[in-house]
Amino acid sequence: MKAIVRYVAADAMRSQRWVAPVLLFAAAVLIFNTDAGPLLSTYADTAACLLPVAAWLTVVIVNAEDPVLTDVSIVTVGSDVRFRLGNC
Repeated sequence: MKAIVRYVAADAMRSQRWVAPVLLFAAAVLIFNTDAGPLLSTYADTAACLLPVAAWLTVVIVNAEDPVLTDVSIVTVGSDVRFRLGNC
């Protein structure tokens, strides 16, 4: 399982599709945290931005590999369930 996680992480890092959501989140945090207002609204704004960014990152990581290579990885691992659990 550890090897699957390392493989998927290396594949996702190589694709560099994670850069846009991370930069969007960093920009949103910088914008929301510039005001010295109440902390609760700052946390709420950051959490509201984090949800779509986390969903975007999930889609990026799950779809980082080409469909044909995904099939090869599934055959190598032994089952689709084990491969998908390694993606999570």
